[in-house]
Amino acid sequence: TKRTHMKVIITKCSGVSYWYHNRIGETFDVIGTTSRAYSVAMESSEYYGHIYHNDCIMLDELRQDKLNEILDGEVKSSMY
Repeated sequence: TKRTHMKVIITKCSGVSYWYHNRIGETFDVIGTTSRAYSVAMESSEYYGHIYHNDCIMLDELRQDKLNEILDGEVKSSMY
């Protein structure tokens, strides 16, 4: 498990039995990562949970996607 300092936001849940199935849209501090999942800190608990990479987006990625969306819109509008 690699240590990291980032946050993720849950965007979907690929399993109805996963602990985060009803937490879509919530953000969590990442305390580690593996090749398939992020380990996240659970609020008011010494325990942690795992969120699969394909069920969430790192907040930095989300910001970059939004920036690209804005820039794409500006480029398209400047073409007309």
